[in-house]
Amino acid sequence: MLQNTTMSFKLKKLKGQGDEAIVYELKLNSPHTFNGVKLKNGNYILKNYKRKPLFDLNELINLSKKRLIPKVYVVDGRIVIMDFVKGITFQEFLDKKYSENIRKKVFKNLKNLLQKWHNYDKRHCDLNFYNILVTNTYNVYFIDPMLNRCDINSDQQELNEIKKYLKI
Repeated sequence: MLQNTTMSFKLKKLKGQGDEAIVYELKLNSPHTFNGVKLKNGNYILKNYKRKPLFDLNELINLSKKRLIPKVYVVDGRIVIMDFVKGITFQEFLDKKYSENIRKKVFKNLKNLLQKWHNYDKRHCDLNFYNILVTNTYNVYFIDPMLNRCDINSDQQELNEIKKYLKI
């Protein structure tokens, strides 16, 4: 964990890094301003992309304004600061063997979120079990989108696979 006493923050590298970026939990112990954006004290995700992504990172701000991904606060070069969502990956959710009613609720939330993406003519294109977060209230969030770099049916095919794993 990296700590800077003059700015009062901590950085902790998170597990499950992908090929695209190194992901940190950023904990601010006091409010800070980054690139003109004021952030309150609290937890955030800081993503440091290893190379320029194949999409415009500013598109993440548009997705977050539409509530398709967690709120994005700062995009600067290859750095993105966004909301920290307290939850578990969909894979961890599957491993915990929840009741059928809860699995149905999560699937309904997944379906609704995916429909919302498609209503905005957006495709995630990488809906694997580690790019879906489930909160303790069973809300779902999609993370790490590849943004329209797939066939229009790709997300729906992945949703059908998810339904099989949920056994509903």
